[in-house]
Amino acid sequence: MNYLTVNVYRRAGPDCTNNGATSNTNTTFVVPVTDGHITSDQVEESGFVILTPGELGGQTNLSPMGLVGHQMFGGNFVYSCDSRFSRTYGHSPVAVHDRVEGSDLASDPTKPAYIIKMEA
Repeated sequence: MNYLTVNVYRRAGPDCTNNGATSNTNTTFVVPVTDGHITSDQVEESGFVILTPGELGGQTNLSPMGLVGHQMFGGNFVYSCDSRFSRTYGHSPVAVHDRVEGSDLASDPTKPAYIIKMEA
């Protein structure tokens, strides 16, 4: 699988992700695309967070791979002006479902509410 980096668009006010993956501004996020320029090996070596596609209510969304617990929209979107993104995900920013409530991880603001597991 190949990947493409994306930009995270956050609201100007307080973080609504409940310490979700996109609340971290120092993280690089990637999405799977057929002809992406980033390989799985590069993702693993660099520690990028993979956002995996899903669908809810007829709308595409993305969630961090390995997210533990019930996921919901936390207010942030991802997008890339690269044509490979729009061919795969459309021409609009995509909602990120990285908010988790009701878990031990989400209740502790010092711990991220996501766990990333690389799968072979």
